[in-house]
Amino acid sequence: MRDLELEKKSGDKSPGLRTKDAAPTAPKGQTQKNNTQALGSTNVRCLSLKQLKDMIVDMYSSKVKFDKKCEDAHLARETMEQFMYTYLN
Repeated sequence: MRDLELEKKSGDKSPGLRTKDAAPTAPKGQTQKNNTQALGSTNVRCLSLKQLKDMIVDMYSSKVKFDKKCEDAHLARETMEQFMYTYLN
């Protein structure tokens, strides 16, 4: 209601600024999707406890090898968080 009063006072006739209720509607028989959709799809894997522990051990051993390679090349080491993003991609 207040938006309508502001429109009348300002004389603005632009179609997108009339009311809050002017949201797009879905065609008949279809429902409108939420605006909270994820940007990309994600794949979820359920791992057993043994698989998870093995993955953590493998990741840690890869990090140790990578740190040794960085040390030999006189480069800065990555944090575990940075390494995990690289490892999991």
